[in-house]
Amino acid sequence: MTSETIAKNAFYNVLAFSVNFIVTFLLVPIMLGALGPIGFGVWAIVRVFVNYASLGDFGLNSTVTKYVAEYHASNDRHAIVRVVQCAFVLYLAIGIILISLAFLFEPLIVATFFASSGEFAGVVSYVLIGSLLIFGTNLAFSVFSSALVGIQRMDITNGVLAFFSLINGGLMIGALAMGYGLKGLVWANGLATCYAIILNGYFYFKLLGNGILRTWTPNRQNVLRLFRYSRHIFVGAVAHTFHMHFDKLLLSSFLSLSLVSSYEVASRVIIQARQIPVLMLQPLLPAASDFEARQATENLRSLYLRSMKYVFVLAVPVLGFLGAFAEPFTIVWLGVRDHHIILTLQILVFANFVNLMTGPGYFISLGIGRPDYSMYSAVVGLVIHVVLSVVLVQILGYYGAVMGSFVALIAGAWVFLHLIQRHMAVKLREVLSHLWTPIGSLAIASALALGGGALIAQPLPKFAVMAVLGLGIYVTGIVLLKYFDEHDVGLMRRLWASLRPSWFEAPRETHF
Repeated sequence: MTSETIAKNAFYNVLAFSVNFIVTFLLVPIMLGALGPIGFGVWAIVRVFVNYASLGDFGLNSTVTKYVAEYHASNDRHAIVRVVQCAFVLYLAIGIILISLAFLFEPLIVATFFASSGEFAGVVSYVLIGSLLIFGTNLAFSVFSSALVGIQRMDITNGVLAFFSLINGGLMIGALAMGYGLKGLVWANGLATCYAIILNGYFYFKLLGNGILRTWTPNRQNVLRLFRYSRHIFVGAVAHTFHMHFDKLLLSSFLSLSLVSSYEVASRVIIQARQIPVLMLQPLLPAASDFEARQATENLRSLYLRSMKYVFVLAVPVLGFLGAFAEPFTIVWLGVRDHHIILTLQILVFANFVNLMTGPGYFISLGIGRPDYSMYSAVVGLVIHVVLSVVLVQILGYYGAVMGSFVALIAGAWVFLHLIQRHMAVKLREVLSHLWTPIGSLAIASALALGGGALIAQPLPKFAVMAVLGLGIYVTGIVLLKYFDEHDVGLMRRLWASLRPSWFEAPRETHF
């Protein structure tokens, strides 16, 4: 892969993430204002079931991408068509099964998880079934985007995703403004999904031809081949998905949907914030594969340690300031001082930072052929999460669920870090040596920024001053303490040089 391709893919990853982040940032307070905490809680729980339904993917998205990439490299269009056709048939069957199960268990689901829906009780079934129908349709046609990623056209898929976020957000805001409520959100999401499917389909046929329509060649052998590769990915995905959304189901069952709203808002912000460092880690997978193939063990260790260094310098301020400035941030964003949201943010920020430390190792483990490490970690985290949260929610109420997630995130991360660092003969103190400078800079920056913010009464100017002052002091600390060595500076210069031809000059082939 050339540096031009990597630069383009990274750029469009950032573009799609940025658009989605902005839309989410604007949409959440609008939804809370229009629907209230109970209505927003209903929507959040419906999205949980959509996320659980996505497990019906069985890891096939990644599998389709893998095989399309292989066949594209050998210019085997017929093999690409076979993979896409097999995946489409599987997705169609999975979608029909999921929708049938939704209709079958809909009364039980509504009675168990939406008992406190109040005035929204009459639309819960409509929103749940409608959202799952949209998901099933999107699942079947996701073969188009998976194939486009396989031929390294992430510029297209991320561009479509960015436009989808804009259109979906705009339609949802319009539906709420016109008083259509939760039903309007379903229609908005459905229309935006159809738009994305049409666009991805158009680019698929334009770049890969219409062979999928002319010949029909799926067979049992090809279907089984897809399943065999995807099984490890599926197990990890099951554990991760249940782990990420279990608390919301627990709160809706034992407490109330209004508390689900508080948890959803806080967790959504953290999930968005932690994506910023993750965007920079994806190129580690092919690099790790290359080092593993050449048995360059020392290069692999260096790659891991340097990646951790860069994750620390990005994640510490992003998550650290989010926790330190949680109260003014929440007031500016939502217009209210919700203590559940603020405290949940501050508790989960630390756990998510520890969990984010697995990021470099996760991509490297895939590159060296050890996906089982992340699978073990996810399963351990899930078991601890389920057992601990069920017990603690009976004792501590809302914060029992939060603490269950807190402990599970840290425990799962510890398991993974132990496995990957043992594999690469890396000691914990080597990793932590890169952490103290960012932590020290953050502590000083946060203290001074909070002190400066205390002199200002108005929420927006207060938060703006705190954010600018805190970031400025943090960056100054990193520079003065010489966190980046000559190797880091040289790497940044080479990276900038490799990006400039892609964006500002005529393209040229430059291989890493």
